[in-house]
Amino acid sequence: MRINKYKCWDKIHKVMHNYPIFHEYTDINDQFEDEDFIFIQFTGLLDKNGTEIYCGDIVSYEWVNDHSPCFVEWDDECSRFGFRDKGEAQIYGVNKSDVSKRAEIIG
Repeated sequence: MRINKYKCWDKIHKVMHNYPIFHEYTDINDQFEDEDFIFIQFTGLLDKNGTEIYCGDIVSYEWVNDHSPCFVEWDDECSRFGFRDKGEAQIYGVNKSDVSKRAEIIG
């Protein structure tokens, strides 16, 4: 079973908090109904520097000959996290070992 980990953006104080690990809840926002916070889920992926990648992060990902900025998003259609290239609608599935070699968080 994959462990669900979250970061929490505090809209009032404009600061990011690490949040406890949840094992059984799929949607953290159902557990906490507070409009002052945004919960951001860990994807289970690490970038080439060993930094945890969260949904909503922007990464530089080395495609074939290009280091495109990509948005990290949840793909409902395929039930997985993936990368969406800037300006495109499609979310591309990524291989965990490729991400740890080719991706770097830039925002």
